[in-house]
Amino acid sequence: MDMRSPPVPPTTPASSSKRDHQEYSNRPLWPECVLQRDFEGFEESEEEAVVHEIVALGNSMGLEVDDDDVEELVEEHSKELSTE
Repeated sequence: MDMRSPPVPPTTPASSSKRDHQEYSNRPLWPECVLQRDFEGFEESEEEAVVHEIVALGNSMGLEVDDDDVEELVEEHSKELSTE
């Protein structure tokens, strides 16, 4: 009796990192169907807490990071991508 797993269809992501890659690679093709990750839905104090935690993690790794750096990064990644 063969106990091997059935083959995985090519559309099934092997890992969450592959799923993340597919999410970002499919966003330009069909943006309405791909959820955009942002801080929407968080209360202001929750957003500030997340930013402070990111800054603390960066500083603990020896990086010179402040709140403005994190907010700038989030803003840059929320812009539409273009080929120009």
